[in-house]
Amino acid sequence: MCQTHSERIKEKLRTKYTECNKKVKTATRKNKRDFMEDLAKETESAASNQRMGQIYQVTKQLSGKNAKINMPIKDKNNNMLTTERDQYLRWKEHFQEVLNRKDPDNIAIIPEAP
Repeated sequence: MCQTHSERIKEKLRTKYTECNKKVKTATRKNKRDFMEDLAKETESAASNQRMGQIYQVTKQLSGKNAKINMPIKDKNNNMLTTERDQYLRWKEHFQEVLNRKDPDNIAIIPEAP
């Protein structure tokens, strides 16, 4: 659209874009409405069958709060690990180092509290 020099062609393209944009927005609203109605029906059937877990799951989905947050993981050389397998191996390596340390040479002597 930006490469044409004719105003008439630009105007035609603008109106075509506007029409397509309206159709997309309308379809999106309809799909969202249908999705919400399906969730409501699913929740109602779960409530009538006393399936509280499913009700909580749908409520959690509607609230939009997800607990799963993927933080970037780096290796020992401070390089970003991108694949899930590399991240898993790094976690494995980390916990092997942390949990399999040798005992300290000097044991701290802590006096009892009065």
